[in-house]
Amino acid sequence: MISPDLTFTQVALDKGRATVEVDEIHPQNNVQIIDNGVKTQLLKDGLYEFNADNETARVFSGKAATREANKWVDIKGEHQLALNDNAAEKAQHFDKDSAKDELYNWGSLRSEYLSEANSDLSGYYAYAGYAPGWYWDPWFSGIGTRGSTDTPS
Repeated sequence: MISPDLTFTQVALDKGRATVEVDEIHPQNNVQIIDNGVKTQLLKDGLYEFNADNETARVFSGKAATREANKWVDIKGEHQLALNDNAAEKAQHFDKDSAKDELYNWGSLRSEYLSEANSDLSGYYAYAGYAPGWYWDPWFSGIGTRGSTDTPS
């Protein structure tokens, strides 16, 4: 992590692969991934993969822009770009269905579980008369609601 700032977040990938899922991004956010010394800015909600071993940036869905040779190169959904000296000037299309591997499947399953947990939690507290959302409550295992009257036993 180079910069953890909320409006300027910068992460460097030295080796291996990283998958980044962007659920919500605003114009004032600047999220950058540095792979092989090349900065890639994530511009839209979506799913991105960076591979430091073969020096590629891949966009499953969303939009990113990579700074190469003093110009920005756009990478849109289902496109990838080599991040090295042999890079093409334009992002190349890839078949996202054939690119789904164990990391992709694990991330997809994890995302589904988190979505279900959020939905279940918000539905429970909305039913109980509380506003939906995540709240800190030290007497409820770290997850609770505003105004909880639970007390430790």
